[in-house]
Amino acid sequence: MNLRMLAVAGTTLTALIALAGCGGDDPPTDPTGNGATSMLEAAKCMREHGYPDYPDPVRFDDGRWGFPDSAPDVDPPEACRRLFIRGKNEQAPKPDANPAYLAQARKFAECMRTHGAPGWPDPDSDGYYDPPAALLEKNNADVHQAHAACDSQQPPGGALMKPLAE
Repeated sequence: MNLRMLAVAGTTLTALIALAGCGGDDPPTDPTGNGATSMLEAAKCMREHGYPDYPDPVRFDDGRWGFPDSAPDVDPPEACRRLFIRGKNEQAPKPDANPAYLAQARKFAECMRTHGAPGWPDPDSDGYYDPPAALLEKNNADVHQAHAACDSQQPPGGALMKPLAE
């Protein structure tokens, strides 16, 4: 998977560094709502930070925005990482940060720490995780291993990264 859906949801870090899904080829003709604007900003950021041919996002059959298979399979530069996270979060429902959700989210975090990602944080009071940048790196084998062991313990809807402050 290329740098597509940046979702810690469903496949925590694997998808976190893999922004969007597969298929789809519509250009962003209406780059508003549902994450399109942030995804366009992420593509522009990638072009400004060493990937001049980084493609614009496309709308997939399910209505989500992501990147085509031609997008390089690389870690986003630090300057771009949160734009990918914001684009993903704008397309995902906000976590239902009720006590049961937060308890499950903390259980997932504890599992991640126990299985090789000792710096994995508990969720904030809104249900979002804000892991250190090193844990978001695409090739962080420890986080991938921890996620594989803990996938079944994710909170409903998956684990989401903290959005950028506006």
